[in-house]
Amino acid sequence: MGRCSACSWFVSRLATETGADPADVVRAFWIAREVTGATPRWQAIEALDGHVDPSVQVELMNGADAVVEGVARWYLIHSPGAALGDAIGAAREGFETLEASLPGVGSKEWTKQHEAVVKRLAGKGVPAEIARRHASQL
Repeated sequence: MGRCSACSWFVSRLATETGADPADVVRAFWIAREVTGATPRWQAIEALDGHVDPSVQVELMNGADAVVEGVARWYLIHSPGAALGDAIGAAREGFETLEASLPGVGSKEWTKQHEAVVKRLAGKGVPAEIARRHASQL
């Protein structure tokens, strides 16, 4: 599904908030979606239908969407008009490396909060990988 039902709302809102051309917002969204690996993430969350409470899925989707929005905003500010392939190719591996390293670089307090979120989500039936990824972005 890829969350396209929210695309027009996202483009309209970000264009209004930032003054950016809608085409630049769409480009930034596509880059952010690919750089962050959002599509498989959304699919994994959608696959939890019937296995977890819908409110948990909403929490997870909102978290994934926030990452995409934050990265899209970065591209709108720092790289408007970036070519899709070049921008994605230049950032995808670095984003994966950063995301993988997050659990090991937080303070003791952050780690404690992170593990509490993971435990809470796992207790609600969320697979460990999805729970950890969600907690790491908070």
